[in-house]
Amino acid sequence: METQKVSTAKCDMGTFAPMGSKFIGLKGAKLTKALQQASLPQQPGNVPPSGAAMAGTITNASGNPIADVYYNPNGQYGDAKPAALQLLQSGALIDSILSQVSGVKIPRNQTNSNTGNPYKPYPVYVSGGGSQGAYGAYHFSCHDTEFVLDSLKNTGAYMAPVGKTAKAAAQAAASGAGGYLTPALFAAELTESYEAFWNDAHPNRTANGGWACGNTNGEAMSRMMAFLIGDQVNSPIDKVSGFSGGVSQYWWQKGHPDYVNDNSMTDQSTRGNGCGVMFLNFLNSYLGISMKQIWQAGSDTLGDTYAALAKQNPTMAQKVAALAGGGSKGMTGQSAFKAMINLLTKYAQNSKGQLNLPANGNPYPSMPGAAKWKNVWQQMGIPAPNQSGAKPGTASGPSKRTAAASSGKSPAEQPALPEIQVLREILLTQIR
Repeated sequence: METQKVSTAKCDMGTFAPMGSKFIGLKGAKLTKALQQASLPQQPGNVPPSGAAMAGTITNASGNPIADVYYNPNGQYGDAKPAALQLLQSGALIDSILSQVSGVKIPRNQTNSNTGNPYKPYPVYVSGGGSQGAYGAYHFSCHDTEFVLDSLKNTGAYMAPVGKTAKAAAQAAASGAGGYLTPALFAAELTESYEAFWNDAHPNRTANGGWACGNTNGEAMSRMMAFLIGDQVNSPIDKVSGFSGGVSQYWWQKGHPDYVNDNSMTDQSTRGNGCGVMFLNFLNSYLGISMKQIWQAGSDTLGDTYAALAKQNPTMAQKVAALAGGGSKGMTGQSAFKAMINLLTKYAQNSKGQLNLPANGNPYPSMPGAAKWKNVWQQMGIPAPNQSGAKPGTASGPSKRTAAASSGKSPAEQPALPEIQVLREILLTQIR
């Protein structure tokens, strides 16, 4: 899956969108128009939009609020509410995992200097799909924790239209709720916020950006965490080609350029995203470096991150040197990239020059010499939830409260649901 970054005169919008999304590559007035047509929030403070219904509040194991979750109660697509309810059950675990892997906490009682709004609880809005064209997910800046999430089903598709009545939509939602990609999208967006706060805590290591949520290294990390976490919360976004394997395949077929040592691609670049995720999989699934170790070595490019890890792990560097060949000592990002390309060419490329990829887009576990993780928690570098105390927490039951009610205004005083507007940090969850 590949994300993109959209620039406007007012802000940078991070995008995490599926391949073929109509929002990919749009900028400025064209993006604004597309967002307006999709009836989505466009700026900080607009989440949730007027008219949204509140599904409940995600709380952690201590009972502290993490996020207020809203959904779009209107339209003929009934997938917004069940997607929001699924997020309520998994949101606390997602937040706990990311806090442990990153080693930081997002401020709960402080004010976001970019928006003037409190960081906690996060306002999260799940919008119905279908007519909107698969936008994935977004937020307004790396630090921002106002999220807008799509309601794609686990297949990567939307629920079929069910008619215009609320009753018909509710019946369809009840009969076909299944699983949604919404929790994985939440994980991807929240990863970017944790990246920003990690950068703040490590100013000497991130002089030129660190984990940059709008560029290759930060987007790759957000996708990786969404892939790993999504599988644990019935939101397997890594199995949807437009978010994972299709993106990596596109990068390979375009000559597999080196975006490991070049972080100039935005989160909208399919090639950059394909390369970045493939390299993080190389570090994690083949070389056996946990996601927590990778995160803590964060630098201004993925190649610099590898170099920091190589200094700590001479045995790994020797392995990379052998794969890279040509007298390499395995200490640089360039040698690691060459090692990855040699490995993929030997074990994953077919006679047509394409990669043979499994459903999740990660070819490394089946390769000779690959790391053998006992479980996903070891792979992430954290204790299993029952050991760490990271529990799903409690979600308040569905509420009739609306955005209008929370604002203190009557529904009559509120404008109609805003048209999709321009945001800063959009993370759309399928390849561009």
